[in-house]
Amino acid sequence: MPPASDPRHDPSLEIRIPISPTRGFYHQVRFFEHNLRRLGGIYERALLRVVVGDDADMAAVRRDNAWSAGRPVDWTGVPRDIFARHGMWGTADWRLMLPPETDLVVLADADTVWLRDIDPLRHAIGPGAVVAGHMAHGPPPMPRDAGVLARTRRHALWPVILQLFDLPMPDRLHPYSMDVEGAFGLAPAYFNLGFVVLTAEAMRACGRRVPPVQDRLLEVCRSRMRCQIALTLACLIEGVTQEVLPAEYNAANDPVHAAHNGVSPDAVRVLHYLRTRELQRDRILLPEHRAETLALEGGHPLDRLLLERVAEFLGSVATGDGGRPPPGAG
Repeated sequence: MPPASDPRHDPSLEIRIPISPTRGFYHQVRFFEHNLRRLGGIYERALLRVVVGDDADMAAVRRDNAWSAGRPVDWTGVPRDIFARHGMWGTADWRLMLPPETDLVVLADADTVWLRDIDPLRHAIGPGAVVAGHMAHGPPPMPRDAGVLARTRRHALWPVILQLFDLPMPDRLHPYSMDVEGAFGLAPAYFNLGFVVLTAEAMRACGRRVPPVQDRLLEVCRSRMRCQIALTLACLIEGVTQEVLPAEYNAANDPVHAAHNGVSPDAVRVLHYLRTRELQRDRILLPEHRAETLALEGGHPLDRLLLERVAEFLGSVATGDGGRPPPGAG
């Protein structure tokens, strides 16, 4: 990985995205990078570290992503033993286990796009061990073999989870970001991992705590959201301060989420295009589907906003400029 003194990137900000080595993910990363650089300033130099799982051939990954050569983009493979034990959850967690080289590290999903800068947060977070994110949409789902957790009603999950780790309920509790009816009660700070910001001190604390927490979760709770659960538990165990962010930092292309959180399209900083009812995230960015994508209209304002950026990106790639943002964009 590039050393912290590498002039290609700014020492104050790094973004880490977990992927599998597929064309769909590669194009999502390229789209993310295109929109990140168009913001200018620090965002032109922020290090984008792509964490690749599935025992990927990293030489092949770099060849397949030759567009990133000469840019502050680093492709990092997940160690084989981590992926063998934890699968895609190990890919996501490896981001936390890599030592921080910058003042702030952002954990991002591949299906996110930064539409505006995050300067208000970047200038406000810290000092000390601080993690900031937007609340998850609802309680973590539990598989049928999760024992007592599988038999626990969703509104009562967190007291049981915390008991399994000998932790008390924290004083600060929060509503889930899509609990319109208030049916799930309040929860500890439990973040959707589409956008989470950590100070370097928080990265070090969570990085050393997440591995044993995940090992324990394998025994008691194989929830598909166990990476989100593990981050919450790691913060509580290590005494890391958790700050809940408004939806503008992790706005889902979901009409319920947008309405419940009062999301205005012109205020969105990070758009999370995780809903695929109208737009297939692993399809709209592929060059062979360009004509089909450009014909889409989008039924929701956030989908239309996304399609505008996708059209710009596809046009940039088609003209042979490597997907670079237009001069003065952002």
